[in-house]
Amino acid sequence: MRLFKTLRVLTLALICLATALFLLTGLTQGLAERRLTRALQALPDQDYTGKILALQNQGRISEALDWARYVTNNPALPNQAAVSNLLTALEKEQTSVWHQADRVAKGFLTGSGKSAEEMGGAITSDMMVYGDCRDLILQGYYRLTGRETDAVVAVLAGVGLLTELVDALDWAPAVLKAFRKANAMSQRFGEWLADVCRRSTKARKLDPALREVFDHLKRLHERLGLARTAAVFKHADNAGDVAALAKYADAHPDEVYRFLETAGDGGLPLLRRVGDEPRGFDLIALATRKGMPGMNALRKGGELRHVTLFVRYSERVLRTFRLQRPQQFLHALAMRSTAARKTMWAGVAVLSAIAAWLLRAAFRRHPHRYAVS
Repeated sequence: MRLFKTLRVLTLALICLATALFLLTGLTQGLAERRLTRALQALPDQDYTGKILALQNQGRISEALDWARYVTNNPALPNQAAVSNLLTALEKEQTSVWHQADRVAKGFLTGSGKSAEEMGGAITSDMMVYGDCRDLILQGYYRLTGRETDAVVAVLAGVGLLTELVDALDWAPAVLKAFRKANAMSQRFGEWLADVCRRSTKARKLDPALREVFDHLKRLHERLGLARTAAVFKHADNAGDVAALAKYADAHPDEVYRFLETAGDGGLPLLRRVGDEPRGFDLIALATRKGMPGMNALRKGGELRHVTLFVRYSERVLRTFRLQRPQQFLHALAMRSTAARKTMWAGVAVLSAIAAWLLRAAFRRHPHRYAVS
């Protein structure tokens, strides 16, 4: 009977302690987030004039326009006058019928290109079967003459010729080929894609994983357009990454594109880490304004490294017990209301005191049972 009572007291103590830690996790998340926000706000805004010029020189006019409009829509960003002049020139170049026709024709004939118009021309040629035949013939010629071949382009051309592929499914292999030729596909994703395409061609039907990638690619294109989809797609290493990109782009297309373009290598893992937080995309937008220094601050997690380390371990425990949603609700509540934060701190203090009192009472009942020999 005494043992049963002791176990009951210990259980109550553990429940109080676990609840206190649950509340504390929400509070420390808020503390780390506020510190990180202040650290980001203290950084100077990035001057994106150089990036806009670089995109223009690469022929990526639609992306250069996107960045120019981003700058002019945020008057606090530097170099407004220069960017306004660039915006006018870019809009004129974008609407030039001659320039557009020239780029589309180049993409249609060669099947390659980095600009949206060139990729659009390449995709059009693939939709007309001409492109797939052209690429298969070229890859075969390269192989016979000892030149380097691209297995991904070859297998995608084979998938594009499957008789069961129609409408959007016929469009997706053509887009992926255009991305591959524009260096908008990672090596790891290319290897996975080549393997799953071979299986699909051999079975004469789409592998379910490949069908899912095609569906997510269509969602990305609908939200981002062709050029920006290519820019973010190069961050994907597997089918799960493509699904994550589509999920984030559904709700925050502009932020996802600009963040990944600014963050560079390692941007997608950082996006996945921050993007699921209640106010994650507020931090993402703020970090993007600050350029690479903002990305570095976001990676470090702000000034309180020990707090962010505690939060990360706590998040693993919450995921294990599937308590993310209740905890996110408490975190959002704490961020919105000072009174809620004070109440939660009081709750942590009271629950911790109760847990300490119960543990003391349990150990005092049978001191000889817990003595160290």
